[in-house]
Amino acid sequence: MKQKRFKWWQILLGVVVLVMVGNLVYGTLKKSTPAAENKKYATVKVSQAAPLTYSGKVEAVRTQVLAPTSGKAQSVTVQNGDHVEQGQAVMTTFSESYEEQATEARQALAKAQRQVNQ
Repeated sequence: MKQKRFKWWQILLGVVVLVMVGNLVYGTLKKSTPAAENKKYATVKVSQAAPLTYSGKVEAVRTQVLAPTSGKAQSVTVQNGDHVEQGQAVMTTFSESYEEQATEARQALAKAQRQVNQ
């Protein structure tokens, strides 16, 4: 069976026809969609914005009552009027009895870890 060979001008003609059809389809689709030029926008230069002042009452979403502890305030990390993030420490206290309990707990933990490792 003999293969039909295309001549270079036939290939070129096919490419030109494809480009013309593609251009026609693109032009039709572009005209059918609303153009951005139809929308009108006004631009205004603002030299100074008016200050916004609001008044209101702030209430906590959740409150937690803590039992009073004995000890002394070691440090206060915020000042009156500061912005406080959730979980941020606002004060640390020092109590010798709690320090002794923490030391005993650390020693018990170390002893338990030694027993597990044996």
